[in-house]
Amino acid sequence: MKNLMTRKKAQRGFTLIELAIIIAVLGILGAVGAVKISSMNEDAKRAGAFSALGNARSALAMAVAKSNGQDVTEAMLLANMDNAVSKADGKTITWDKYSIEYAKTGNSISGIATASYIP
Repeated sequence: MKNLMTRKKAQRGFTLIELAIIIAVLGILGAVGAVKISSMNEDAKRAGAFSALGNARSALAMAVAKSNGQDVTEAMLLANMDNAVSKADGKTITWDKYSIEYAKTGNSISGIATASYIP
């Protein structure tokens, strides 16, 4: 009886196998979480680009409405986009962390094609 009581007192805590299993489970959960967060970041960037593209499309529509049938110029487009900056090539607008490329013939803008995230 005395041996049984001393053995029971000695078994406090976890065994090495139990600790290894817990660490393995936590590692698996961490790996799954990291992959999920990475895909969520990409989805957020893509959604932001679509939002910037939609805002640019609205700015272009407003510029067309204000043009009274004249060609829409880059200055008219930028006037409807807060904090937007045009790049030197004349076919790209940088807006926050997004780059919006548009079609341009001569001085007039004919449409907006793509938006992409700038890291």
